[in-house]
Amino acid sequence: MPQAAALDPAPYPLDVPVRRFVAFLKLPCMLANMTTVKTDRSGLDEDAKIAAEALLPWVRQFDGYRGIVVLSNRENGTAHFVTFWEDQEALQKSEYGRAQVREQMAKTAGVEIENVQSFSVLLSDGLE
Repeated sequence: MPQAAALDPAPYPLDVPVRRFVAFLKLPCMLANMTTVKTDRSGLDEDAKIAAEALLPWVRQFDGYRGIVVLSNRENGTAHFVTFWEDQEALQKSEYGRAQVREQMAKTAGVEIENVQSFSVLLSDGLE
């Protein structure tokens, strides 16, 4: 009977899978808040990037802030600003300030806020 080939553990340092597993165990308490904006103006990518860069110094001041991802879809004129928060408390404490800034930035940029939603982060890979 042929024997199964032994796996070479060298390319997979033990600490990497363990860190990812530990991070996975902690992730359900991390939250994401996604604001979707819509515009019919051209230059969506550049405008979204400029808005996010202007937002960064301000949002980084909040306790529990863990990062941001900005996505755009030129085909339908939408951009998604996804901020990540350590826990429910951090998300709630930042809500009033985020709402004020969100409204002001939308007004200044001439975009329509289409949707604001919160999500539980269940899995993250490679976004360390």
